[in-house]
Amino acid sequence: MKVTATITVGGAPTQMAVSPDQTRVYVVDYDHVAVLCTMSLGIVDALKVDARPSCAAQGLEGSRLFIADYSGAVSVFSVESSIE
Repeated sequence: MKVTATITVGGAPTQMAVSPDQTRVYVVDYDHVAVLCTMSLGIVDALKVDARPSCAAQGLEGSRLFIADYSGAVSVFSVESSIE
């Protein structure tokens, strides 16, 4: 394998989750979760939570993203998975 692209999300990315339909990658960074489009390889959104995010997971149905943070809370976001 070889690197075919590099996407800078800033900060210190620590964890990633892929949407069930594989159109989005959620990258946990120091102070936000970057939403990447797998087709354009661009950042399409940045999700903020009240404290530093620790991990993210998307439900199997694809309509919710769960982001845990270091304050002990889990934020739930409604998400769309559409190719841009």
